[in-house]
Amino acid sequence: MRILAIETSCDETAAAVVEDDCRVLSNVIVSQMRVHSVYSGVVPELASRCHIEYMLPVVREALEVAFGGEVRSAGFSLSSHEKVRSAGFSPSPGGEVRSAGLSPSPGGEIRSAGLSLSSPGENRAKASTRIENRYGIEAIAVTRGPGLIGSLLVGVETAKTLAWTWNLPLIPVHHTMGHLLSVFCELPEGQSRILEIPPEGQPASAQWETIPAASPIRPIGPICPIGLTSPTAPTRPTAAFDYPYLGLVISGGHSSLVRVDSPLRMRLLGSTLDDAPGEAYDKVAKCLGLGYPGGPVVDRLAAEGDSEAFALPRPLLHTREYDFSFSGLKTAVVRAIQDFGGLARLRESETALKDLCASFQAAVIDVLLKKTERALKRERLRRLVVAGGVACNRGLRAEAARRLQSVHLVFPPPVLCTDNAAMIGAAAQYLPPLPRSEALALDARAGWELP
Repeated sequence: MRILAIETSCDETAAAVVEDDCRVLSNVIVSQMRVHSVYSGVVPELASRCHIEYMLPVVREALEVAFGGEVRSAGFSLSSHEKVRSAGFSPSPGGEVRSAGLSPSPGGEIRSAGLSLSSPGENRAKASTRIENRYGIEAIAVTRGPGLIGSLLVGVETAKTLAWTWNLPLIPVHHTMGHLLSVFCELPEGQSRILEIPPEGQPASAQWETIPAASPIRPIGPICPIGLTSPTAPTRPTAAFDYPYLGLVISGGHSSLVRVDSPLRMRLLGSTLDDAPGEAYDKVAKCLGLGYPGGPVVDRLAAEGDSEAFALPRPLLHTREYDFSFSGLKTAVVRAIQDFGGLARLRESETALKDLCASFQAAVIDVLLKKTERALKRERLRRLVVAGGVACNRGLRAEAARRLQSVHLVFPPPVLCTDNAAMIGAAAQYLPPLPRSEALALDARAGWELP
């Protein structure tokens, strides 16, 4: 089945086209990272507004990339006499830049996003956000939850509108299920695009960048396949990888251990009780004055530090079975800074800063892997998938390869670790569509539990 998938659970606006056997034809993402970096974290209201502006351009770009059409700037088709506009905006006939997806009629009536209701003879700009199903799309899939409710609503309502307009079935997908099945995606080189939204007041780029499918991050170890090594080959695990397996999904909003017996049989073993690992990284980076997002910079500094220099706790290591908690670890870092004499003194010592990052990262990785090892043993599993944004962490990949040498360990490539729509389309291949009568009533669920 050829599926157009949409993902807007947090601060990435994403769309993808996925076919049978999880073959990804396109994987397009608009990143809001630079927008939220000003505030050292995701601002939900800003995230929702950015989704509204960029949703339809992202869908159009996904269709263009998938089916070999001319890739247009920021998803728009621009006539020769028009200036290239900032991504996510549609010029009205009078030249005034309007919010993306809203097309005013001559009488001033606001039309629904992406739908052209004009008379046949009206001359509309080619930059219209109208999108037609000319590519044989057979179903629409969308992340229903969990996530930020405002962000989820943009994706869900867009998916409902497209499904109704094109008379297609609608498939709601659980975000964590997408991460757990992302490892089976077949992603050819050159089919992923990204566009970064700049902070307010800075000029927007209208150029999409191609994201490499093959991962530059490879753990040390003989049995840790994370994709084929050929730069021209599609990334997917070796054929030997199969069900059942344990999934560790770790990101800025989630940390879950899940037993996966099949695409439709998953059992949650444990999850975060407060801060997720990615959130802890961001908060610690903020305390250290390292900027946002914190994960990559802490990971980089940790590689040059002494992980035993600061004695930091391992929260819930021997209690609560498979649940996680990282808020106390963040507090311990704050106290370590105070005990050292304050942030200014800590940052004066380059060694101390690197040592604290290394000690923090070692504590996070130790908790994640020891609980994972416990779950593998008790569930009698020999296969492990580590997915989610934190799965890009180099220290985690290397330590997992060192500790889990008897386990068939798989990391998706980084482009499929961060939030993306390709994984949603892959998961949708196994799910039944909603009846048409129920599709229009579909709602977003911020706290949706894994079925």
